[in-house]
Amino acid sequence: MKLNWKSSNLKQNINKTIVSCALVGIATVSFAAKDKGPVKGQQRIIGGVESAADAWPFMTALVGAGNDALSGQFCGASYIGDNYIITASHCVDGADPADLEVVIGIHTLSNEASEGERIAVSEIIMHEDYNSATTDNDIALLVLESEPANAQAVNLISEEQMAELNNGDLMTVMGWGTRTPGSQDSADTLHEVEVALYDQQQCNTDYSNGVTDTMVCAGFAEGGRDSCQGDSGGPLVIEINEEWYQTGIVSWGLGCAQPNAPGVYARVAYFDSWLAGKLSGISASKAQNYGIVEVGFNADMEFNLNNGPDASLNVGTVTISDATNLSQPTIESDSCTGATLAVDAECSVVVNVVADTAGEASFAISYPTDNTDVGAVVDRTNLTVVPETTFDAASAADMPGLKFYTPSSLGWESQSDSTSTGASALQSPVALEDNQSSILLTVVEGPGTFSFDYRVSSETNYDFFEVSVDGELVLSESGNMDEFVNQEIELSAGTHRITFEYIKDFSVSEFEDRAYIDNVVAPNIDNGGGGSSGGGSMGWIALALLSLIRARRFKA
Repeated sequence: MKLNWKSSNLKQNINKTIVSCALVGIATVSFAAKDKGPVKGQQRIIGGVESAADAWPFMTALVGAGNDALSGQFCGASYIGDNYIITASHCVDGADPADLEVVIGIHTLSNEASEGERIAVSEIIMHEDYNSATTDNDIALLVLESEPANAQAVNLISEEQMAELNNGDLMTVMGWGTRTPGSQDSADTLHEVEVALYDQQQCNTDYSNGVTDTMVCAGFAEGGRDSCQGDSGGPLVIEINEEWYQTGIVSWGLGCAQPNAPGVYARVAYFDSWLAGKLSGISASKAQNYGIVEVGFNADMEFNLNNGPDASLNVGTVTISDATNLSQPTIESDSCTGATLAVDAECSVVVNVVADTAGEASFAISYPTDNTDVGAVVDRTNLTVVPETTFDAASAADMPGLKFYTPSSLGWESQSDSTSTGASALQSPVALEDNQSSILLTVVEGPGTFSFDYRVSSETNYDFFEVSVDGELVLSESGNMDEFVNQEIELSAGTHRITFEYIKDFSVSEFEDRAYIDNVVAPNIDNGGGGSSGGGSMGWIALALLSLIRARRFKA
C-alpha cells in the first residue's frame, strides 16, 4: 500500500522562473510515476464531469504571483466571505504572502481575462498544530489585500450539521487537476465529481490508523471517483436546504480513485472554534518554532496574543497548563495579563522552557478574554526532545567539537562503507522500517555558512531525506544518488537547530534505503581544517518555495 499525498507540489508549468531559481543549489525531486500508482503530488478530479460555468462561484485558484491562471495554478481553495480564503496548510507551507495570488470564481483558467477576480494575499494563517508528516490540522486561511467585488461565499458546516450526515451521503469535490490517474491530464476547465461520506473507522483501518479526528473521508470502497493531483486545498461540499456547505478540504490519499483508499480531507467542522478565533482576528502566535530540541534545551520562548480589527479586548490572567515531560515552564515576562488591547494591537508573554528528558513534550498557554465568541485563546506547544549521541558522531561527520543528538532507539549511526571524506560518515538507521522516521539534530551558532555532504538511496518519491533549520524545511531529497553532494546553508546570527530526518512511508524499500551525512562544517567551531565546502547555498526563494514543490509522504 502506498500513500499518494494530495500535496502542494507545483504544477509542472507553474511559475517556471521562480521554481528554476528555487532549485539552484538544492536537491531536486523526480515526480515520475511508479508501478504502485501516481506519485505523491497534487490531487485532481477522477471519474467526474466538467462543471457548469456558474456552478461554484466560491471556487478559488491559488496562483503563483505574477503568473497567468492557467500556468500558475497549483492548488484549490474556497472563498468564505469578507477578505478570507480557506485552503490546505500543505499548499502554503513555507510560502510568503508575496508569492501568492488568488483568482476567485474562475471556471476556465485560460479565460481569466473575462472570468474571476484576482486578488493579492496579505497574510497566511496556517494552523499552529499543522503537522507536515501526518498532515494533521491541514487547514489554513489566506487574508486578502481587499474584498472581492462580486464573489459569493460558501457556508462552512458546523459540528452539529456534520453530526446529522450519514455514511453514504453524497458530496461534491471540484478542481482543475488530473482526470486520469498517473497522467499529466490536467484540466483547463473546472471539473467536479460526487463522492460519498465514508465510514470514519473503516477509513482509519484502510490507512493503518493514519486518519485522525481532524480528518474526514469521502469516496467509495470500489474506487473509481476521487480527487487527485492538483485539487489540493479545494472544497468538498454538500447541499443542505438548497445551500452549499463546505465539509472538507482536499488533503491526501492513496493514489487516485483506488479501491479501499478514499480521499482524506481536513474536517472543516472540527475547526469551528479555531476558525471563529481567526476570523475574529484574535489569534495567538509564536515568535519561534522549535519543534525538535536537544536534551538540556533551556530557552526563553516568546508568545503573542493578537487582537482583531473589531473591538478592544480585555485579557485575564495568563496561565500555563498541561506541561508534559518538561520542568514546569515559568513565565518570565507578561504584558498580556490585565491588558486591554486596542484593535489590531498585541501583547507578549515570555516563557522559560527547560527540557531535560528525551521524548515528546508539550505545554499550553491560555489567554482568557472577554470576547464571547472566542473565550480563552489556547496556544499549545509540542516539542520532540532528543538525547546526545552515545557514539562519537562529531568525528564520524568530520566536525570535532560539534554535538549531535539522535533518539536512543532507531537513532542515526556511524559507518564506514559510504563516505565522502575520511574513514566514516553518519547514516540513518539500518533497522528503520516502513512508517518510521529517524532524526539527527545539531545546534549551531551563527552567523556563517553551515555545510555538509549528503547522499540518499531511497524509494523515489516515497521515502525522503529532509533537512530543516529552526523548523523550516530547506532540503528534501528522494531517489538513488550515486555520489555525495555538498550543501551550504547561510545562517544568521544566533542559535540555530538543524535537523536531518530520514522518513519512510507505508511500504516498500528500494536501493540502500537510507541517507548519509559527512564532511560537516559549522561556523564558529574549529574543526582543524578537516572539512571542505563548496556546494550550493540556500537563497530566500528556495526557503520560501521549497515546501510548495516537495512531495508528500506518510509517517507515524
